[in-house]
Amino acid sequence: MDRSEDYTLNFEAVKTSFRQTKDGYHLTMVIHPSDVPKELFSSWVGTRYQCSIVQLNDENEPVKLEASVEADAIVQQAGMLCRSNRFQNWIKEFSGVDPTGPDEWGDNEEEYAARLLRRVCKIDSRSELRTDTEAQLIFSALYHAFSATIENGKDKLPW
Repeated sequence: MDRSEDYTLNFEAVKTSFRQTKDGYHLTMVIHPSDVPKELFSSWVGTRYQCSIVQLNDENEPVKLEASVEADAIVQQAGMLCRSNRFQNWIKEFSGVDPTGPDEWGDNEEEYAARLLRRVCKIDSRSELRTDTEAQLIFSALYHAFSATIENGKDKLPW
């Protein structure tokens, strides 16, 4: 199997301009002369490239995209909620499970809440909340309904 290094040009560049024309968007980047790959010198103007860029912070570490940070926060929030006793009781009632009945999944209330959350969000794993936009919307509505219940000072559904 070929290695990715056999196909990629690696260099650091600085964005200096970005504009729109009738043909599309023009991104201008400046590459330090010692960082320019020699292959760029020999390729013709008009040569097509598949680009993938990573923003770097002042310590030369990659910066996570805002959407990725938000998605990670949703997954983390789902995990924290499932550890909350109030949420565990609330989601049983919300999902229509008899909160006083036997737990078919054992005595682990956190795992029970996680299973109910996954069922309501129509996912197999909470990590799917990172990429499944429908599940994110369902989770957001679920979270807001739970928050409204807490704000109302009662552990009953608001409807």
